Amino acid sequence: MPVMRRQWIVGLAALVVLFVPIVLAAALKGSHHHTASSGPVVLAREDGNDALALSVTSNAVQVKLFGPQGKGLGGRTVTVAGTATRSCGSGCYVAQTSARGDVAVLVDGRRFSFAFPREAPDATALLQRATTAFRALHSVTYVERLASSRRDHVVSTFTLEAPDRVEYHIHGGVAGIVIGTKRWDRSGKKWTESASTLLPQPSPVWGSPVTDAHVLSRTPGTIVISFLNPGIPAWFEVRFDAHTLLPRRLDMIAVSHFMHHRYAAFNAPRRIFPPR
Repeated sequence: MPVMRRQWIVGLAALVVLFVPIVLAAALKGSHHHTASSGPVVLAREDGNDALALSVTSNAVQVKLFGPQGKGLGGRTVTVAGTATRSCGSGCYVAQTSARGDVAVLVDGRRFSFAFPREAPDATALLQRATTAFRALHSVTYVERLASSRRDHVVSTFTLEAPDRVEYHIHGGVAGIVIGTKRWDRSGKKWTESASTLLPQPSPVWGSPVTDAHVLSRTPGTIVISFLNPGIPAWFEVRFDAHTLLPRRLDMIAVSHFMHHRYAAFNAPRRIFPPR
């Protein structure tokens, strides 16, 4: 990889990884608002550099395609379970189908397989409980893979600690610490101090408001919930522990932000301190 391109990716990663998941979530949390979910089941996938989002109702499936700049992608050939779609606006396609189970969505011949649940109970109350459980933690550590395109991505480890501490490091790259209103950034071995916005923690990345929360599947040990944060907008699918309602894995699809979390530890002893 050319040096200038590598530096650009690392610099972009430092901004995107720190500010988008944490500051945006903190800014959006507001009143912790969760809207009742009488709406569709929402699902989404990464399509190369584009975003593919579905809204599934009892007799129709709406497909939305967004490019890297957030503009709707028109003129595509889209089918759902073999049913042709018609246009419903810029980058919007709708198919009249009640297909359930493993359903194929084709976009210009590219095949995406989605599992449409036959029953998808409302999960608004469950998600509210999960949000409350997350905010009550003393600490949480997760590994994040964040991509902005087909070829550009970074992998980072985050630790969030109550009441206002954040530590992250990009694997093979820069690192940062935020404590209260102070921040330290490290490039190489040198730490640089600066001011920071106060970030109450732990703060779940899905923020608020959230809508269209539904249970996609449930086992004795896990509950999978999908939902939408319309303020970003971003589509989430999260696998929660059925007993604690703490997240195990998370996938988020937004314009030029394709995020995956693997949660590694909860309520560990404090590990975030000012650098020496």
